[in-house]
Amino acid sequence: MARIKAIGLFSGGLDSVLAFKVLQEQGVETIGVHFFTPFYSRPEIKDLAKKFKIDLIVVPVLDEYIEGVLKSPVCGYGKNFNPCIDCHAFMVRKAGELMPELGAEFVFTGEVLGERPFSQNSYGLRKVEELSGIQGYLLRPLSAKLLPETVPERKGWVDRARLLDIKGRGRQRQIELSKRYGIAIDPSLQPAGGCLLTDPFISKRIRAYVRRFHRQDLVIYPLIKTGRHFLVAEDTGLIIGRNRFENEVIKRYKSKGVLLESVGVPGPLGLIFGKAAQDPAVHGLCARILASYCKGQYGDDLFVNFSDGDGLGIKKEDRKRFSRYAI
Repeated sequence: MARIKAIGLFSGGLDSVLAFKVLQEQGVETIGVHFFTPFYSRPEIKDLAKKFKIDLIVVPVLDEYIEGVLKSPVCGYGKNFNPCIDCHAFMVRKAGELMPELGAEFVFTGEVLGERPFSQNSYGLRKVEELSGIQGYLLRPLSAKLLPETVPERKGWVDRARLLDIKGRGRQRQIELSKRYGIAIDPSLQPAGGCLLTDPFISKRIRAYVRRFHRQDLVIYPLIKTGRHFLVAEDTGLIIGRNRFENEVIKRYKSKGVLLESVGVPGPLGLIFGKAAQDPAVHGLCARILASYCKGQYGDDLFVNFSDGDGLGIKKEDRKRFSRYAI
């Protein structure tokens, strides 16, 4: 008899890993999927999956995620710009769409009832399943005994008696399970969390880009935590490095926009990106902003070079004059 296949959402956190182990122990053939965006994904996600012997498919979904989740979530946002219920539902729905292609019978997650007050309470878990479009075919192995019976349980694909009844924010049960499965607890296995959409400062920056840019310029999001950000024209931004490391990061994105730097005076690198990145008026404004972060006194003569052409000679101004552009 062929083994039952199931698709599991893999975040890289401990709950996620344990959900896979619980089902693998029952003989279920698991396939991991990770829907990649710069907001919550971990760069080492493939290495983590390999470490725990999980077959993983990584699917980029940034444009669809922004349009279908961030801009107008059905269940609204949390404390910041985090549409957690809609986000979970989106990922489950996308996993459900892969079921026919991968020959899977159901989808599972590492969600734990009561672990997160906004998205993993009873209402949140029900709403995720409702919005996902795969009602009955979504299994949460770590809390299954506390939730309504699913199709995989009714059909005997998994044994409900061997599933779990973990609840709340405590981690003791997960730690005990980790020992049982021989999983060493280390920093990489802390609760997945870390979503930039929940960060008070970064989420404001993301909100500004999502709502004020008429198109999605992908250079924004990989650099969302890097440097100082400014909106300098319609669909046009400027990122300025805060230190040598950030300057090196920005330099790697030179092909995505216009790089600018001061000549003869220590200062940061900048990157203009978006619709008006080649506009001379935008160049002038960005040069003035960049110069305000260079060494020297107000009123000093400075020269700023642009990677797409000639530079500009300007005078250094007080950076407070440009605060209205900052995000």
